[in-house]
Amino acid sequence: MALSCGSGVSYGRKTLYAVLLTVWILLPDAHAQTNSAPTNTVLVEQGKTADLLYSMTFGGGSIGDFRRLWMETFVGDNFLINFSDFSDPLPEFQIRRVTLPELARSIVFLSKGALTIEVVEKSAAMPGNIWRVAKASPKDLSGSIRLRAVAAPHIFSHPDRIERFLADARDVEYRMREVSLDLMRVNPSTLPIGAQIMVLANQRVFVVTGTEAGVSGMESFIMAAEQAAADKAKETKGKF
Repeated sequence: MALSCGSGVSYGRKTLYAVLLTVWILLPDAHAQTNSAPTNTVLVEQGKTADLLYSMTFGGGSIGDFRRLWMETFVGDNFLINFSDFSDPLPEFQIRRVTLPELARSIVFLSKGALTIEVVEKSAAMPGNIWRVAKASPKDLSGSIRLRAVAAPHIFSHPDRIERFLADARDVEYRMREVSLDLMRVNPSTLPIGAQIMVLANQRVFVVTGTEAGVSGMESFIMAAEQAAADKAKETKGKF
């Protein structure tokens, strides 16, 4: 059964489950119940094809902590890093059985755009991988975050309508995350796309925060749903 709202937009649960699975792989294990910090580990195994697969566990800490794990694991690799401040935090995470380029893209995703990573894999002519690591400036990061308030009185006019809308809005959030991951697979330096909704029921307003593309997309979604709700209200009023 697909989720739907008054905007006429519907989304299949199959896609939603696939996105949730991707997020579950990339984000910290929410079900882990332990008082001890996870051990930082990297495991390498041969995949079904010629590719090596990498599994990484990072217990959280600074980029400097992660850098030590990184360089201790890939001892024969070349690291080109264009910054010297490694104090920014990285969250705890686990990544399981991914290729080297996917490992790099996942780390970029987890850093929320603070890092950009390009990896050139080793070959017969080049015995070690090359990692090119850059850090976005505070100006770049602050300029990428947007906040916008969107009035939606017709959506707020019925509690059931709000619930249906929010169910679809969460689905849109997950789809944005999926698109962001796809873009980062093509270009690891791409900043994440995303937006989140905060509900201000007393003001009948949604506050949207996120990247420019994410906020613009979510704003368009809200406005389309609001217009559909307004049209529905006119139709209902005309029947009496």
